[in-house]
Amino acid sequence: ASAAYAPPVAPAEPRCPAGMVFIEGGATVMGAKDMPDYTGARSTHEAKLSPFCIEHTEVTVREYEACVKEGKCERTPDDVDYEGIKDEARAAYKEFCNARKPERLDHPINCVDWEMATKFCAWKSARLPTEAEWELAARGPEQRDYPWGSAAPDATRLNAAGLEFSAWSEAKGMKPGTLYDKDDGHVGTSPVGFFKAGATPQGVYDLAGNVFEWTSDWFAPYTGAPQVDPKGPPAGDERVARGGAFNAKDATWVRSAYRWGNIPKTYNHGIGFRCVASPKTAP
Repeated sequence: ASAAYAPPVAPAEPRCPAGMVFIEGGATVMGAKDMPDYTGARSTHEAKLSPFCIEHTEVTVREYEACVKEGKCERTPDDVDYEGIKDEARAAYKEFCNARKPERLDHPINCVDWEMATKFCAWKSARLPTEAEWELAARGPEQRDYPWGSAAPDATRLNAAGLEFSAWSEAKGMKPGTLYDKDDGHVGTSPVGFFKAGATPQGVYDLAGNVFEWTSDWFAPYTGAPQVDPKGPPAGDERVARGGAFNAKDATWVRSAYRWGNIPKTYNHGIGFRCVASPKTAP
């Protein structure tokens, strides 16, 4: 990050912990009929959610390493590991792991598995969002295509695969490709909240691009049944990640209804997280 960069600050919200944004809750419809079948998101269904507070940015390296220094969080590896990864991909992608790189203190923590993320949120007296909470924050009750609305993703709204990432991929012998034909200025992650035009109307940043975000839910196809404060299935093999990452080459991957199941022990250059908490009640 350049010296001129200043992370965004959430407006003071008396109902929420510092740095969090209040989400009203209420009724919405989860899923989208035009999602790819493998996402399990085509069985749209009604959901009713209680109010909650969500962090306005992804958890940063600076924040995570404060927990590590207290001995309460596990150090993230300077490595990547996920199902099907090949040695050449591991060697290339691990350079994107952000921890312990002073120039990336305001970037999202990544290369972090689900349990590490869960423990960090608990350290903050918070928790990972349910998938339903994450989706309501990103889509709103009106079910926006993207956090900002319906306009196509571009280099002003999110950090995804632009000309910069395609050039890096080609240089590394990886398959090049772009989501948009411009350079967004960040080959890997960007500082959190850098893309102001991509914020939700409530002021939540980076719900598309930068890094996917762990949620608390196990992954399974939606059932289509109406639900109240859904928490996902009771067990499974994969946890849901949401939101797309800096290497997204397909607009579908950064849609706010897109779902991606990952083995919880996965640590990936393209996955980070943010926390949620319950609103404070009036005395």
